Amino acid sequence: MQGKFNSQLNKLQKEFKLKDSDGVANYHQAWWENWVDKNSPSPLDNKTKMGLVKRWAFLDKSFRLDNKNIKDSKVLDWAKKTDKQDQAKISKDNLRKFEDIFLGVGAEVLSFMSSVLVVNPNKALRDMQKELDNTVKAVKKSGDVAKIAKLRMELERLAAIGGKDKIVPNEGIVFTYKGNTYKLTGAFASLNQILGLMYF
Repeated sequence: MQGKFNSQLNKLQKEFKLKDSDGVANYHQAWWENWVDKNSPSPLDNKTKMGLVKRWAFLDKSFRLDNKNIKDSKVLDWAKKTDKQDQAKISKDNLRKFEDIFLGVGAEVLSFMSSVLVVNPNKALRDMQKELDNTVKAVKKSGDVAKIAKLRMELERLAAIGGKDKIVPNEGIVFTYKGNTYKLTGAFASLNQILGLMYF
């Protein structure tokens, strides 16, 4: 599967001509720079552009949205609207590309390990899938618009890594690589969010 996941990363890397040494933050910044260029109602000077990019990509609020920093009233109104209504969703959707890759890797690794880590993997898997089905039905029946929207998003995330077939009866695996600690969760990330909908 290494070729598949490398290909997905390479596609994102080429989008902004990033180097192998660049990280997700570099992509996120380049993506926001491009987004600001395309969506600003007027061309921006570099200071204003980078102030908005740092604010929206990295939540750096040191660049204030006022007429001292942004003289153009149309740009200021647009920036305030984006900041208040759209920024969180736009950022989340952008980073989702990487989440899908990482969760996909986790799902593949865990699918090979479930029989080793769980005493009765088949029964545990059946129980989890049944609980998932029951929760999906209950959330849809509830009519709660916010919960249904969250359910839809998490089901999309689950589908992106292979759907119910990638659910395994363990939460994940923690490992250390080059001095850093990582955790692969695979399908559990979405499953946990879906099952948690019935407790809020």
